[in-house]
Amino acid sequence: VDLTQLTGLNALEIWKGKLPVGEYTSVRVEIANVYAVLKIGATTVSIDIPDAISLEMAIPFEITNESLTNYVYDLTVTSPSLGDYDLAPVEGESGPDQEFQLISVP
Repeated sequence: VDLTQLTGLNALEIWKGKLPVGEYTSVRVEIANVYAVLKIGATTVSIDIPDAISLEMAIPFEITNESLTNYVYDLTVTSPSLGDYDLAPVEGESGPDQEFQLISVP
């Protein structure tokens, strides 16, 4: 997936299904076996996440029988140290009440 296409309101559906009615306190995404290339200007940097990582976002939401619930889980690439890159959730742009534009990515 080219994450550069997922900027602004652009979103990609990664899961669709049914959950039991109720109140939920968080969403966890498990990511494994990632190899990516990050373009920084004219430079490219390899990002390798061979082991599974678990990212959790504690934004409560409710599932009801009356309506469809969409949950935006926004991720960004961070650089906690020189030459080291991670994926991190963006809580301010995530959750059940976020606006989004669903796109399809080849």
